[in-house]
Amino acid sequence: MGLSGNEETTVNGGEFYYHPAGHAEVAAALFGVEKALEVGLTQPVLESDCMVLIQHLQRRVFPDNELGTWLMNLDLLLGHCLSCSFVHVKRDLNAVADCFFFCC
Repeated sequence: MGLSGNEETTVNGGEFYYHPAGHAEVAAALFGVEKALEVGLTQPVLESDCMVLIQHLQRRVFPDNELGTWLMNLDLLLGHCLSCSFVHVKRDLNAVADCFFFCC
């Protein structure tokens, strides 16, 4: 349970704790949903290779920490959508995230 490597750090049976990768996942989701709403897309599909993130969003139960606040903000933003789907994808299939990472 460290903050090293690309592993997601979890505590208390699957709650997010501080980890740059977790923050990056949520920041990317916030950015994507904001842009989708700006252009009139109201039924986004959020894909992530982070199962903990998907589970928190599906259950709408957020940890009591900074990342939980970010997740609540994302949940509020999703309230402006007609619907939203959350999909877990295998890490090696997460080409969109990798593309953004290498382009920036």
